[in-house]
Amino acid sequence: MLAAADHPHVAPVLARVTERRVEYTAGLFAALGWPAEEARRWGLLAVTAYLGYAQMAHVAPGALPAAEAERHRYVDQVVRLLTAAD
Repeated sequence: MLAAADHPHVAPVLARVTERRVEYTAGLFAALGWPAEEARRWGLLAVTAYLGYAQMAHVAPGALPAAEAERHRYVDQVVRLLTAAD
C-alpha cells in the first residue's frame, strides 16, 4: 500500500490508517504513564519501526533475522528500547 501512497484513492485512506495507528500506539505509551506529548513521539517511533520492519521483510528479507529465536531477540530489543525509562 505504501507504494501507492500518492494514488488519489489510496492517499487519504493511508493517512487516516497511519494516524489511527500512531494514536493507538501513543495511547499505549500514555497508559504506561508517559506524558501525552512524549507518548505521541514514542508511538510514532514504534509505528515507524514496525513499518520499517515490514518494508524490509518485503524488499530485503535476507537482511532480517532468519531464525525464529533471532527474530524474538530482535523484537525484544526493540521493545526494550521503546519502553526504557530515562
